[in-house]
Amino acid sequence: MVPANRNHDVHPDISPAGLFWVVPVPEGGLTISPDGRSATLVLRDLAIVDQPKFPVRTPSTPGTLSLRVVWTATGAQATFTNPAKHFTLNAIPATAQVEAEIAVPSQDFSWQSDPLETSSAAFAIIGNEANGFFFDTQMPNLVGKSVDEARAILGMLGVTNIQVDLQTRDRIPDVFDRFPAGAVVSHLPAPARPLDPSTMVILGVRAP
Repeated sequence: MVPANRNHDVHPDISPAGLFWVVPVPEGGLTISPDGRSATLVLRDLAIVDQPKFPVRTPSTPGTLSLRVVWTATGAQATFTNPAKHFTLNAIPATAQVEAEIAVPSQDFSWQSDPLETSSAAFAIIGNEANGFFFDTQMPNLVGKSVDEARAILGMLGVTNIQVDLQTRDRIPDVFDRFPAGAVVSHLPAPARPLDPSTMVILGVRAP
């Protein structure tokens, strides 16, 4: 245990470029259900620092953080777009639960939350947003991608209104055999065209 008069402020260290508290999620750390209505984030032994006087740049002590966060959708998706502010948000209301534990061995300090099932959050969402450069973006070239790959790329750009147009040999005789079934052969908007996340994107997909 830690002396009662000792305070702790634990967080990922600040990068040399000055970026605060941002760390990569390891492969497999975030899982999302196929319907997009639940997600789980698991981090184990994430490197952190204990810096009690933060934001003053006092000496820090290394430690580790492990956590699990679970989001579960509770309602329907809504989209909020403000072109004047170059911002769009696709959001599903949700519940969120978390459990975590921290260890700073050199300080003989450790802390553990109550179990995940006992936690609750007053507000949470599952969704994606785009702003600034990512709002004022161009349509990527999705030709040759699978439908799932194309949906994932568009989702990162805030696009959710996606229609699939299956194209048979008689519609695209010149290119039908150049693509495997399920591949994107064309799309609207076309590559490099301005892309508003609220716009419908039509994927021309090679039929089986």
